[in-house]
Amino acid sequence: MSTLSSYSITKPHILVLPDLQEESSGQVYKIRVNYLQALSDAGGIPWVMPYGLKDLDAYMEGCHGLMIIGGGHTIDPHFLGEVENLSSLPVNPPRTKMELALFHRAYALNLPILGICGGAQLINVALGGGLLHGVRGHTHSHPTTSAHPIEIIAGTQLSKIFQKTLTAVNSSHVQAIGPLGHRVCVNATAPDGIIEGIESTEHPFCLGVQWHPEYASEPDGDPLLFQAFIDQARFRADAI
Repeated sequence: MSTLSSYSITKPHILVLPDLQEESSGQVYKIRVNYLQALSDAGGIPWVMPYGLKDLDAYMEGCHGLMIIGGGHTIDPHFLGEVENLSSLPVNPPRTKMELALFHRAYALNLPILGICGGAQLINVALGGGLLHGVRGHTHSHPTTSAHPIEIIAGTQLSKIFQKTLTAVNSSHVQAIGPLGHRVCVNATAPDGIIEGIESTEHPFCLGVQWHPEYASEPDGDPLLFQAFIDQARFRADAI
């Protein structure tokens, strides 16, 4: 029993929701290996959760952090108070419903939260913000290489993690963070003004980035982001 307890604290459990897709054989869960590998490399144990709210409490009680990943969809306009989908991307209502439920529960519990690409957008929307559609020049086919520079805002959590204010990141998105949510601040921007990162000003660690750090195209910064996230989750585990 003591061995299991020690193991859990050393390796915090990170909840991850996979994508839900329709195939000819039926519905399938999908998630890129890179996401799970990045968490594992940083010292965490990924928990991939199936859809459904029935066992949500049990999953939340056993995890120490939440990572919200990207995907090839937009947030259902219903959750934005809009009537029609203004994006070029399709919607995925079951996924959006699950991610919002997970986010609000994790946020209320002060669990560390990391959002990647569409996950960053989800964080902003969940906190009352909006989306910017029709973004140009931010879709590139090589996620392992840098696509454009970003400026990291001094004094933010992200700047403390990266320990610099200028770097370059990969990019693969046709929409971005629009109007900011409640107590959300920008922590990184691209040269064209597109928001590349956000964080909550009232939560211990709720941070989203628009690029894909799981590919480590920025080797001196991206692994540090996952390490900071896991360190926060480990601190949470030690406190339980």
